[in-house]
Amino acid sequence: MRREWRDGRHDVFGFTADRRTADRAVARDRGLWRVGPVRPAAVYVVPTNASAVHEHPVSGCRNSSCPDSPQRGEVR
Repeated sequence: MRREWRDGRHDVFGFTADRRTADRAVARDRGLWRVGPVRPAAVYVVPTNASAVHEHPVSGCRNSSCPDSPQRGEVR
Protein backbone atom coordinates (compact mmCIF):
# COMPACT_ATOMS: atom_id res chain seq x y z
CA MET A 1 0.00 0.00 0.00
CA ARG A 2 1.08 3.57 -0.54
CA ARG A 3 0.24 6.58 1.63
CA GLU A 4 0.88 10.00 0.09
CA TRP A 5 1.31 13.17 2.12
CA ARG A 6 0.39 16.67 0.99
CA ASP A 7 4.02 17.82 1.02
CA GLY A 8 5.04 15.23 -1.62
CA ARG A 9 6.41 12.52 0.68
CA HIS A 10 5.03 8.99 0.63
CA ASP A 11 5.19 5.75 2.60
CA VAL A 12 5.03 2.23 1.15
CA PHE A 13 3.82 -0.23 3.78
CA GLY A 14 1.89 -3.40 4.55
CA PHE A 15 2.88 -5.88 1.85
CA THR A 16 0.40 -8.69 1.24
CA ALA A 17 0.06 -11.06 -1.70
CA ASP A 18 -3.74 -10.96 -1.50
CA ARG A 19 -5.63 -7.98 -3.02
CA ARG A 20 -8.66 -8.42 -0.75
CA THR A 21 -6.45 -8.26 2.36
CA ALA A 22 -4.69 -5.19 0.94
CA ASP A 23 -8.02 -3.45 0.30
CA ARG A 24 -9.11 -4.10 3.90
CA ALA A 25 -5.78 -2.77 5.22
CA VAL A 26 -6.18 0.40 3.14
CA ALA A 27 -9.69 0.88 4.53
CA ARG A 28 -8.37 0.50 8.11
CA ASP A 29 -5.54 2.95 7.42
CA ARG A 30 -7.96 5.52 5.98
CA GLY A 31 -10.17 5.14 9.05
CA LEU A 32 -7.21 5.66 11.38
CA TRP A 33 -6.17 8.92 9.71
CA ARG A 34 -9.71 10.23 9.06
CA VAL A 35 -10.21 11.38 12.67
CA GLY A 36 -6.84 13.06 13.13
CA PRO A 37 -5.82 16.65 12.46
CA VAL A 38 -3.12 15.54 9.97
CA ARG A 39 -4.32 13.38 7.08
CA PRO A 40 -2.57 11.87 4.07
CA ALA A 41 -3.59 13.12 0.63
CA ALA A 42 -4.22 9.54 -0.57
CA VAL A 43 -3.93 5.90 0.49
CA TYR A 44 -4.14 3.18 -2.16
CA VAL A 45 -2.89 -0.25 -3.25
CA VAL A 46 0.18 -0.43 -5.50
CA PRO A 47 1.79 -3.43 -7.19
CA THR A 48 5.20 -4.18 -5.65
CA ASN A 49 7.14 -6.95 -3.94
CA ALA A 50 7.93 -7.66 -0.29
CA SER A 51 11.60 -6.68 -0.54
CA ALA A 52 10.73 -3.26 -2.02
CA VAL A 53 8.38 -2.60 0.90
CA HIS A 54 10.89 -3.87 3.48
CA GLU A 55 13.74 -1.72 2.07
CA HIS A 56 11.62 1.42 1.64
CA PRO A 57 12.56 4.40 3.85
CA VAL A 58 10.29 4.72 6.87
CA SER A 59 10.53 8.48 7.37
CA GLY A 60 8.77 9.64 4.20
CA CYS A 61 10.26 9.14 0.76
CA ARG A 62 10.23 11.53 -2.20
CA ASN A 63 11.73 9.14 -4.76
CA SER A 64 9.57 9.26 -7.91
CA SER A 65 10.66 5.75 -8.93
CA CYS A 66 8.83 4.11 -6.01
CA PRO A 67 5.74 1.99 -6.79
CA ASP A 68 2.79 4.06 -7.92
CA SER A 69 -0.57 3.32 -9.54
CA PRO A 70 -3.05 5.34 -11.58
CA GLN A 71 -5.94 3.63 -9.74
CA ARG A 72 -5.85 5.67 -6.56
CA GLY A 73 -8.34 5.66 -3.75
CA GLU A 74 -8.37 9.19 -2.46
CA VAL A 75 -8.89 9.85 1.25
CA ARG A 76 -12.06 11.83 1.82
